[in-house]
Amino acid sequence: MPKPTKRHSKGSLKHKPPDQSHAQRAAPSVVLNRALHGVVSIFSADRGFIVVRDGLGFKVVAASNLDGTSCLGEKFSRAFVREACRTERAVLSTDPANDPRFDKHGTFEELDVESALGAPLLGKGKPLGVIVLHDAARLLGRFTEQDRLALEVGVACELALLLEHADFEAELARASAPPERPFPNIRGSSKPLLAMFRQLEIACRTLAPVIVLGETGTGKELVAQAIHDGGARAGGPYHVLNCSLNEQTVECELFGSVEGAFTGAKTRDGAFKAANGGTLFLDELGEMPLASQAKFLRILQDGMVRPLGTNRDFRVDVRIVAATNRELAALVAAGKFREDLYHRLKVMTVKVPPLRERGDDIVELARFFIKHWVIADQVARAPELSEEAIEALREHPWRGNVRELSNVMRAAVGQGKILIEVYDLDLDEDPSAHRKPAWNALQLTLDQINAALEKSKNNRTSAAKRLGMSRQTLYRKTRKLNGL
Repeated sequence: MPKPTKRHSKGSLKHKPPDQSHAQRAAPSVVLNRALHGVVSIFSADRGFIVVRDGLGFKVVAASNLDGTSCLGEKFSRAFVREACRTERAVLSTDPANDPRFDKHGTFEELDVESALGAPLLGKGKPLGVIVLHDAARLLGRFTEQDRLALEVGVACELALLLEHADFEAELARASAPPERPFPNIRGSSKPLLAMFRQLEIACRTLAPVIVLGETGTGKELVAQAIHDGGARAGGPYHVLNCSLNEQTVECELFGSVEGAFTGAKTRDGAFKAANGGTLFLDELGEMPLASQAKFLRILQDGMVRPLGTNRDFRVDVRIVAATNRELAALVAAGKFREDLYHRLKVMTVKVPPLRERGDDIVELARFFIKHWVIADQVARAPELSEEAIEALREHPWRGNVRELSNVMRAAVGQGKILIEVYDLDLDEDPSAHRKPAWNALQLTLDQINAALEKSKNNRTSAAKRLGMSRQTLYRKTRKLNGL
């Protein structure tokens, strides 16, 4: 096999496939990481990755720096990986940040990679994965064509054999499968969400009242459902009532009524009776009328409910979970919420983080909504997200939170494209997120854009800031001026 140029050549990657006893001693992921570190050392790369398909995206199953430490969590170019899968040949780029195959995605700009090398790991007639090597500016120089051939002809074939081994396939399947989540209906693994999960776990262990606090569209309803499903009353009824109603309507809905209680009244059970033995979720609690709050407080104190139009009480046993997007303490200070009711309910608080603070959860949720709307709206095929679209999703302020993201992805899926680009996303601009433009964006010329890119050393994010606009607006404007 061709030898790598300007790289360490001590040792060899060649080895026998692991026998059963070896497979039992070392987990497949450990063996993959050891093999990858060997490749990184032979080619004197700064870091390397072994990447496999994960639904609509890709997942790193091995990652190693030159010194043998893990670089799991570091970024890699998905466009680079897709190119290796598409061509089923090794890919070499000696200037990836400006390579027309990848430069529009901007990933290599952030990584400061001098050269990149990758090869598909072929088996069973299809790419099982891709090995990717990154090289920063070093005395050893950039990767060469000889390196490309060495990776494709020798190394990639041997790594593919590892992936084809049954034990490895089983572990990769487990690695690619969605991790078991403590609350299956709530997706994400960001630090703010994990902090919320810890609050949820505590809430599930008690029957105390809970206030779920979060902005509109963050998913407070899912959190309330999770508290019920994860608690001691999971087998009991779960009833939902929105409190942003007028006084008569909200009391009828809460307490029930008998025929003739008021004009048009009919005999009906209220939310308390419907939730007896289970959980009552009160949404928009801060909107409950003050007069109704006093009657609600009495039920919390003695457990007795009196339907409208009668003088007979009945006992209920209900756990209260309430949600609001308003600070109840501020409403108390303004005289719009009863202080005694506030303290009665504020035993436990679960804070739902806004989407803009949830990092990579945004991309995970976007891919979830792609799958959801493909099925729900009967779209012919499930598209993927371009690197530029992923970056735009991460940068967007998401004032409407998860609800806004769902609607954006539904509109994008409905276009029926294979790849969702940034200009396919209907993202509203946030006027407060950028400084006032030095000129009217409608009159912006291609020369002005190129000048800003040159001053920013072709960094699109920096260029967009110079021009007083978002990165996605700059991308759309550039395409329009280029007649695309």
